[in-house]
Amino acid sequence: MSDSNLHLDAWQRLMSSECDALRAKATEIDAGDVAAVTRLRGKWDVELVHAALQLQKARNKLQPKFPDRWQTLLADPTGAEMATGLRVGMHKARRFASKLPGANVVDLCCGIGGDAMCLRDAGINVVAVDSDATRAWMAENNAKCESHACDVLASEVPAGAFHIDPARRTSAGSAGSSAAKRVFDLELLSPPVSVIASVIRKRRDGAVKLQPGIDIAELAQHDVMGEIEVISDEGRLVQAVVWCGALSNGDTMRTATLVRRDG
Repeated sequence: MSDSNLHLDAWQRLMSSECDALRAKATEIDAGDVAAVTRLRGKWDVELVHAALQLQKARNKLQPKFPDRWQTLLADPTGAEMATGLRVGMHKARRFASKLPGANVVDLCCGIGGDAMCLRDAGINVVAVDSDATRAWMAENNAKCESHACDVLASEVPAGAFHIDPARRTSAGSAGSSAAKRVFDLELLSPPVSVIASVIRKRRDGAVKLQPGIDIAELAQHDVMGEIEVISDEGRLVQAVVWCGALSNGDTMRTATLVRRDG
């Protein structure tokens, strides 16, 4: 079972007042301390204890990404690792705000809501969408926005521009596993590039978040066209963004951006 696929009701119980003490204890112990974990399991359900420890581990991972709010965010460790950080997220959100003022944006494959939070901070109306119900709920709470747990092409997903962050890891055929390895074959993304192309055709204006080493020629073969921006956060390559439709400054443009801590 991957971290995010813990039962949603367990995560919701964890965040209720009945588990205030458990969450506090989870911040004080080492998850590798078997005796300490056993003591927690003597007072609370095993699944709740596991979720509490996962939450604290995830928040620790989010501290450098969201230094002003990491202690309040809801996340599992894998979701925290995959989430866009504040600096890069705000860089992208500002383009949405400037080129599509007043637009609605659906954050597809939203994960725990890293990009959704930044879009909201930029004053954009956002709907978070993820096939994992727990992650959709996390994004809803983190970004204070509407969410849907469904496929990216589902009828209940509202109209609007898009941001999509397909999973770029796989392990034994399961996307998002904590033991996952990165993949570079576009058809092994989740959702695959063929579905991403369908999203672009349907919505036109949006951004596709991909790994920085993406093969541009392969993108073109799958009709994924747009301005490609490679983003470096403090000198570390973190993602390539395909800007589509009104968000593109020119579909033949290839740009590189360095995002710094001082803005």
